Amino acid sequence: MNNKSTTIQLLLPQATDRFTTAASASRFAKAVLHRSLLGSGLVVMAVLLTGCNGKKASDQTPSDSTAPSAETTPSATPPADAAVAEKLEGMGLKLERTKNAEVAAVNCLGIEVDDAMAETLAQLSSVKKLTLNQSKMTLQGWKQLGKLKTLEHLDLRDCSLDNDQLAAIAAEMPLLRSLRLNGKSGATSVDDDGLAVLKNMPQLKVLSADYLWVSEDGLAHLAKPEQLSELYLAKTLVDDTSLEFIAGLTGLKKARLAQSSISSEGLKLLEKLPLEDLDISECSQLDDASMSSVGKMTTLKRLNLWRVALTDEGIAHLANLNNLEWLNLDNTRLSDAGVAYLSGMTKLKFLHLGSTSVSDAGLDALHPLTNLKDLKVTRTAVTAAGVEAVEQAIPGVSVQLEYIEGE
Repeated sequence: MNNKSTTIQLLLPQATDRFTTAASASRFAKAVLHRSLLGSGLVVMAVLLTGCNGKKASDQTPSDSTAPSAETTPSATPPADAAVAEKLEGMGLKLERTKNAEVAAVNCLGIEVDDAMAETLAQLSSVKKLTLNQSKMTLQGWKQLGKLKTLEHLDLRDCSLDNDQLAAIAAEMPLLRSLRLNGKSGATSVDDDGLAVLKNMPQLKVLSADYLWVSEDGLAHLAKPEQLSELYLAKTLVDDTSLEFIAGLTGLKKARLAQSSISSEGLKLLEKLPLEDLDISECSQLDDASMSSVGKMTTLKRLNLWRVALTDEGIAHLANLNNLEWLNLDNTRLSDAGVAYLSGMTKLKFLHLGSTSVSDAGLDALHPLTNLKDLKVTRTAVTAAGVEAVEQAIPGVSVQLEYIEGE
């Protein structure tokens, strides 16, 4: 028998996804079922709710609360990596420095990093953050980058990257606090097996793995799951079983579970987490009953329900979320009656009611929201008169009535 790992490619609507024979058969079956459920759910939603004016979850950049460590005091001694920094800038890379001129961050976005560049990058002595999205590196190049033991933040979203290459760069980075991956373009093929690198990251607080074939099996590699604060898993293999694991992430504040196969039963598991930011947009198995659990997450400041099959009955469950500052109800079946349930959310700064049946009459319920800065009512029954009434009631609010393609 040939012991070499073989690769099976599944040609799916948005990306080429890969599994190796090392992955279990159950994971493969789960993946196929997951895509099937998503497809059928979205077809129904497309019939009911055409058009949208909100950003997809996958298009939003995770909030970067992971800036390099505090700047050090000035030093008269030239930094050891000054020559290296000069060479890197000559290659077109963007550098951020501390007060004593040491390189703290390197941004390679738009630059095709090759093995020679990687070898130069590996000479940096104190870099904390590395960002790249294109590469022509061989495995040897990735191994060179693996020498950057001082890294705290590693952003490899949309890199051409497989499990072996991820292991080459990230297998031994004990100081890493954030790891960002994304498979939307199809270039990244990391799966649960690739996430084995997490076991060597005891400081990790932020993990982004949108659009990858990952599940609770990959998350199980986390060295200290209780300290994870941000988790981004849009359009992955996440389902209710995955939520059983995620419920144990007791420090989790931000979660993106968009376009996944979670249900009302799964959401119940998350009720006690200290969540402040939850994205469950385009989850086709969620409905009005699901909002009962969401309504108990009173620490929420940001909630994305874009293209969830909600009516006024579901919105009623959200009435006590008085800490919300950002709410997206675009492409739901909200009516004027449902808007009344939002009147107590006085901390709201952003509200998206696009592609609903809301009219001028419904907007009257928003007048108490004096902190509102951005209101979107595109593709609704709202008229210019309704917009004017809101603007008079809430000084400084910006109301968008006209739909702009691509927003």
